[in-house]
Amino acid sequence: MVLQFIVNGLCAGALFGLAALGLSLIYNTTKVFHFAHGAVYTSAAYLLFFFLTKTSLGVIPVVIVSLALAMLLGVLIDQVFYLPLAEKSAGGTAAILTSLGIYTIVINIIALLFGNETKILRPGIEKTFEFGTIIVTRIQIMQVVAFLVLLLITALLLKFSRYGQLIRAVSDNGKLAEALGLETKKARIVAFAYGSGLAAVAACLSALDVGLDPYIGMPVTLIAAVAMIFGGIRIFAAAAIGGVIIGIIQNLVVWQTSSKWQAAVTFVILLVVLIFRPQGLLTPKKRLEES
Repeated sequence: MVLQFIVNGLCAGALFGLAALGLSLIYNTTKVFHFAHGAVYTSAAYLLFFFLTKTSLGVIPVVIVSLALAMLLGVLIDQVFYLPLAEKSAGGTAAILTSLGIYTIVINIIALLFGNETKILRPGIEKTFEFGTIIVTRIQIMQVVAFLVLLLITALLLKFSRYGQLIRAVSDNGKLAEALGLETKKARIVAFAYGSGLAAVAACLSALDVGLDPYIGMPVTLIAAVAMIFGGIRIFAAAAIGGVIIGIIQNLVVWQTSSKWQAAVTFVILLVVLIFRPQGLLTPKKRLEES
């Protein structure tokens, strides 16, 4: 039974990892703690629900359209709200409050349009696969595959693509990058678009698996933030790995106690890391000292 809970945690952690990777890209590039990431996450799920129920398009075209619109929403949030604050040298507190305000407004609009009740996208029994005593659904397999593929693609883009290298440069030292004439505004756009896209992928896969309601975004965003700190803020992939570990730990907690303890354990992990290893599990102390 413990293996089943570990596998369930791996599948859930894959979604946390995608959301955390997106949040890490945005934070490291812009230094904005983007709590409105939860609004983008929720919007992607409801866009998927809207297009699936109101159009005759297939699942794949609907997913593509939903991802594109969620990416656009992420970019608009930055360009309309965060960028003007940054240009006026507003502090981080202003950005955080703005982010929370955006999240609240978007979620209330979604609740007004679609209602507060849980929506189920795929009624009926999902196809399952058995591996010995372990049972996984088709959607769970897709979650893990999507996580691995997107993590690899992200690593390759950051290392070899022009905009990936630009994001790394801005992440390391934004002021120096701007002084050298690098396109820091384009880095923001790419980071918000790609980071929002990663969150949207996680949201769509989660909605297809367990359904959706207007309040799914904030818990995932908080877990993503903890995963980013847990793994190491300065290392992009560490946030994704941190999300997977948290997902496994949460499901082991459910196995031993109940689901009511999942959120508490997540923040216990945060407190322990902040006290004993504030640089994160995967950040070497030497790199922390250099920064």
